[in-house]
Amino acid sequence: MKRISIITIILIISCACNGQDTVLTSIRAFPNNSVFIEIAGNSIYFGSANYERIFINKNFFYFSGRIGIGYGQFMGNSLLSVPLLANGIFQVYHSFALEMGIGAEFLRIGSQKEYEPNKQPWNYSSGIIPTAMIGIRIQAKNGFLVRMTFAPYYFYTISESNIKSITFSPWFGLSLGGSFGIKKKLTQRI
Repeated sequence: MKRISIITIILIISCACNGQDTVLTSIRAFPNNSVFIEIAGNSIYFGSANYERIFINKNFFYFSGRIGIGYGQFMGNSLLSVPLLANGIFQVYHSFALEMGIGAEFLRIGSQKEYEPNKQPWNYSSGIIPTAMIGIRIQAKNGFLVRMTFAPYYFYTISESNIKSITFSPWFGLSLGGSFGIKKKLTQRI
């Protein structure tokens, strides 16, 4: 009788436990399009205006492409930069994600010697700089976007159209902007 009671209790407990059942979790998906201003980050010194498009949305992973344009003056030089990156976004929670990307930046530097009184025409040099980024992304439900990134660079020192040296430089960025497009809930079985 004791054995039957113990077996009955074990069977009741095991039937109440749903260890093999699947649990559906639902998470808010990020919108497909983002427009943001990035301060420093993947655009040298000043920042850039950027557009990002999510191409692949698979469970909690997103693959996106991004392009931007930035311009500024620094130490008598004009700088035009066009960052182009491919990003992987890993959604951790509803509005929080880890982001990493790799790409290149087209950089055009115009310089004019300040000590010349008649202001000779600008000398231009251009190149492509490899860049990458890793950071966090906070995507609010109303579309507001904040990104904080570590974006290292390999800077080229150019003299008379020849590369003199290549230097690794750590760089950080802050992005503020908005997102729009398809918003849907992702459902995943765990």
